[in-house]
Amino acid sequence: MMSLTHRIVLLVEDEVAVRGITSEWLRDLGYHMLEAEDGPTALDVLTRTDHLDLLVTDVGCKRRPMTAYRIGSA
Repeated sequence: MMSLTHRIVLLVEDEVAVRGITSEWLRDLGYHMLEAEDGPTALDVLTRTDHLDLLVTDVGCKRRPMTAYRIGSA
């Protein structure tokens, strides 16, 4: 079984406080975190990442909105 420390999560959240708390919580659980403040930034992160285990997105990103489906299908 693979250790959580090898699991990579991309967190897309426009609220700085929510992104920080959520990322810290998941990091404390052993996940390697990647963060993006909006959809276009998330797509940029994905172009530089060869592997991702989990995508966590904000339901309603107010800044530069993009659907989770569009990010996930990239």
